[in-house]
Amino acid sequence: MFGSLLWQHFTGLPYLSAGSDLDLVWPVHRGHALGLLLDGIDGIERSAPMRIDGEIVFADGAAANWRELRQALSRHGPTEVLVKTIDGARFVQVTSLPGCEQIQ
Repeated sequence: MFGSLLWQHFTGLPYLSAGSDLDLVWPVHRGHALGLLLDGIDGIERSAPMRIDGEIVFADGAAANWRELRQALSRHGPTEVLVKTIDGARFVQVTSLPGCEQIQ
């Protein structure tokens, strides 16, 4: 977890509001059923009382927003996603990410 929930947990101060989203991190490894994970997050968000935000973090530490990744892996989405690493952020072809080669 990160974001408002994390700050409220660590500080005891009121960071959450009725409009807060839930920020989460999902670490994945090669061979992980990424498509099923993304569909599962989407399904949970549809019935959740708040927006679910967060990052899919690959084994090499690179991270992409779950919603952007899911859209890019659909037949109607872009072919690139913004990937964040310790060295910065850049757009990469979604098929170059571990576990995404076979999805498209």
